[in-house]
Amino acid sequence: MLKLKEIRINRGLTQEQVGKFINVTRSQVSKYESGTRMLNQQQIVDFVKALDTTADYFLGLSKKEANILICLFCFGSILT
Repeated sequence: MLKLKEIRINRGLTQEQVGKFINVTRSQVSKYESGTRMLNQQQIVDFVKALDTTADYFLGLSKKEANILICLFCFGSILT
C-alpha cells in the first residue's frame, strides 16, 4: 500500500501542494491516497522526488524511511 498520505502529512503538505509539484489536481492526489486511482511508473518517480523519499518506502516495501534530507519548500517550489 502506498504511503503517500502518511509522507505528505509528515512533510506538512496539502494535497494541493503535492499535486502542483507533479502537475496533477488535488482530486487526483486524493484518489491516489485512497487507492481508487493507480499511479503510473513516471508518477511514482515524480512523487518520490517531490517528497524526497525512497521508492521502497513510498510503495510500502520498507517499514522505515531511510535517513535522507527532508523536502524543503520555499514559496511553492522545491529547493534542490
